Amino acid sequence: MWQYQELGIGQSWQVVTSSRSFNTLYSNTTNKPITVFFTGYTTQTWAAFYSVVNGVTIGICEGAGGYYVASMNFIVPAGTTYKVTWTSGGDTPTIYLWAELR
Repeated sequence: MWQYQELGIGQSWQVVTSSRSFNTLYSNTTNKPITVFFTGYTTQTWAAFYSVVNGVTIGICEGAGGYYVASMNFIVPAGTTYKVTWTSGGDTPTIYLWAELR
């Protein structure tokens, strides 16, 4: 039987920055979709951040200029995996904020 799953109903924002890393696969083990909000930055000449859900890249933020800040917001269906990856012109970028509505 199909069950309606409401995003945001009975959920709250949780800041999980200290427990998240680039290129690490996380699972949505809840019975509802969750929303992920990510902000990263780098002082390199260029960088790109990618949101990946269930192995599919669904978003890209890219920029240049010596100090680059990017934010992404994406939905992760129940029972699927997600991660944020990156490429840049040098050192590893920094995760400034990672929050999840779960």
